[in-house]
Parts: sequence; structure tokens; C-alpha cells
Amino acid sequence: KLSIAIDARRLPSRPLGKAELEAEGVERGDLCLRELQLTAADATAKAESQGLSASVVGEAFSEAVAPGLVVDTDPDPGARMLKSASIGLFLSKGPERYAVPDLVGKTLDEARQALADRNLVVGAVEERYDDAVPTGVVLEQGTPKDQAVRRDTPVDLVVSKGREPLVVPALAGQRAHDAEKALKDLGLKVKDSDEFSATVPNDRLIRTEPAEGTSLLRGDTVTLVLSKGPEKVKVPNVEGKKVAEARQILEAEGFKVEVTQLLPAGPNQVLRTTPGKGAMVPGGSTVRLWVF
Repeated sequence: KLSIAIDARRLPSRPLGKAELEAEGVERGDLCLRELQLTAADATAKAESQGLSASVVGEAFSEAVAPGLVVDTDPDPGARMLKSASIGLFLSKGPERYAVPDLVGKTLDEARQALADRNLVVGAVEERYDDAVPTGVVLEQGTPKDQAVRRDTPVDLVVSKGREPLVVPALAGQRAHDAEKALKDLGLKVKDSDEFSATVPNDRLIRTEPAEGTSLLRGDTVTLVLSKGPEKVKVPNVEGKKVAEARQILEAEGFKVEVTQLLPAGPNQVLRTTPGKGAMVPGGSTVRLWVF
């Protein structure tokens, strides 16, 4: 109900009795305009029929009264008034509704302000990773834009958390194909490199670069360092050399050396090697010297 301002100069300064009311020409409330939901014209005519006047002084929202009809008066229905006093009429603006603004693409603070400007509020806020939309920007809104809603209606929002962080998994020892598939399934790009390894079999993963456990973003690149197996080394020719010299040469190349003495009383020279001279073998292999 709306408050009413009346002309106090025309009212008695103290409560009046019946005789005094009649002497002052004050009408009792039952003569005041009581009917609401009239048009302004009908309400004015009704007031004039009671020796009063009426005019539109404002508007008010109403869930029950159709727009344009009287929703309230000033003074309140039933109030005592002097004859020829004026009644203020308040017309209905209909239900109080506000159009939901378009919030997608705004920051959360901008969305909150846009809602407040229309007497609406932010509801539940869900966060979701998105590779294209920056952190803190609205991805979706629960109530469609332009939909008319009541004052203080909460509008739910989905807000971007930015690109999703991805952790490089532990893949060492896996076959190249399996490691590559695991990374691509996560949304990472892959490139390959290789190097010799005396401990990791051929075509198996030695390590990733960056290392396992590193936090990346979708679309970042991980390098797979794959094994080519042990590096092959040529067995040097030590035939005809003394055992001590032959051992020194082989061990300098990273070989292990074993000796088989064919002639205990011989000149202590290398007759041949196993593997033979010029053979390509993994580094660190054992070379047997056959000595006579």
C-alpha cells in the first residue's frame, strides 16, 4: 500500500466529535473513495460524486492489479477527509519484472553489476575449464537473456577457469606408440627424439621432456626421448699385440676383457679376438683374447 500526503492545513488539529465534524464539514471515511482497480476516469468520477476531487499522483507495481488501474490512493481508503479535499490516485504498472541482460562474455564483476542495474542478483556460480575463454569470464547463464523475471531473481552463471592444467604422466619404459597415444589422449602434442641407451631397450621411452609430473596446458608439446638401444662400437684390431697392450686398448674403448691362454709357454701375443676385429658390438661388451 502506498503512503499518502494530504493537506494538513485543512484538517482539524485535534480529534473532533460528531457535532464538530458536521460543523467543520468533514466527511467520514465511508464517504471516501474506497474502490480500487478502477480506471483513473472512473475513480475521479466516483470522488466527484462524493464532493471530492481526484488526480493521478504516481504509479506502483502490482502482481494483482492490471496496468493502468487504480492500485492505491492517498489518503488510504476509509480515511476522514474535509469536503472538497483531493484524493491522490496511484495507477498500477502491472507486475514488477526485469529483463535478464546478456551476461556471456562479461567478467564475473561485470555480470554482477549488470544484474544489479536491473535489480537482479548473481545466483550459483559454477567454474569450468575452457581452452578459449579467459579465466573469470562468463561462459553460460542459467536464465536466458531478455527473459522477464521478478526483482531480486538470482541468475546462475558458469564462469571460465581458463585452460585446464595437465600433468605429464609417468611413461618411461613404454613403447613409443603407447606413450604417444597416452599424451595425445590428454590433449598434448608430441614430438620424438632418440638417443643410445645401454639400459633401455630399442624403441622404448627413456624419458619425457619436460619430465613426468610437470604441469602443462592443453596443446603444449612433450618430447619423447626414445632408446636406440646400446651404441655400437667397432672392435679394434689387437691381433699380434701383447696381452697387456691389447687389454689397455680394449678397455680404453669401454670393453670388458677376458683372456684365454692357448699356449702357456708362448710369446703371450693375441692370436685373435671374439668378437673379431672390426665387429660392431654394443658398448661395454666383453671381448675375449685368444693368446698363444
